[in-house]
Amino acid sequence: MIGACTNRQMAVPMRAAGHPAEAAAVEATPRADIAARRAWDAGVLTEVLKTRGAAEWEPC
Repeated sequence: MIGACTNRQMAVPMRAAGHPAEAAAVEATPRADIAARRAWDAGVLTEVLKTRGAAEWEPC
């Protein structure tokens, strides 16, 4: 589970996952429109999370 209250917080996992352009897009999305990104963002993060073990995320 990944949780965030602000767009900036939502961008952090995208950057950690190696997707700086997506992180910038999240930050630029108006808060009222952020829910429309949910499925896309979850898909991107799901694929990255499948490729790395928990130990690799600790430094982030």
